[in-house]
Amino acid sequence: MRQPLVLKDVMKGLSGRVELSAIDPKTGLVVARRKRKNLVVTVGRYLVADLLIATYGTGLHYCGIGVTDTEPDLLDVALASEHSRRVVTLGSRTDNEAALLTYFPRTESDCYIKEAGMFGGLATMIKDSGMLFCRGLIAYDNSAGTYDVSILWTVTVG
Repeated sequence: MRQPLVLKDVMKGLSGRVELSAIDPKTGLVVARRKRKNLVVTVGRYLVADLLIATYGTGLHYCGIGVTDTEPDLLDVALASEHSRRVVTLGSRTDNEAALLTYFPRTESDCYIKEAGMFGGLATMIKDSGMLFCRGLIAYDNSAGTYDVSILWTVTVG
C-alpha cells in the first residue's frame, strides 16, 4: 500500500543552488561564474505552503542582491543589506527542479555582491518587500559596474 505524501516531508526536501555570472556587455561573454548552495529559510517554507493553497496569486518573481556576508539563517526574513532587486527574467521547470534566471544590468549590480535572495508573496520592486524564500552567500566584486550580472536559482523539491 502506498504511503500518503505528507507536506512536511516535501518541505524537508526543499533545497537550492545559486549561480552568479558576470557578463561583458560588449561581447556577451561570461567573464566569471560563482556557484553556491543556498538555504531555504523558514518563511520560504511557509511561502511554499501558501502557494499550494493559492494564498498569493504569484510565485517567486523577484531576486535581490546584497552587500553583506552574514551567514544565512533559517529565521532570516530579508537580505542583510539589499542593494538592488529585479523581476525574474525567465522561469522554467524540469521534473522536480525549478530554474529562475534574473538579469541585473551593470548599473544595478555596481557593488561587491555578497548575498542574493528570492522573494515571493506580496513582493514588489521595493527592497525588503515580500517573503524571502531563500538566501545564499555568493561573492563577486562588480564595484566598478564593469559587467552585467545574471543570477540563476535552481530549486529542487524532494
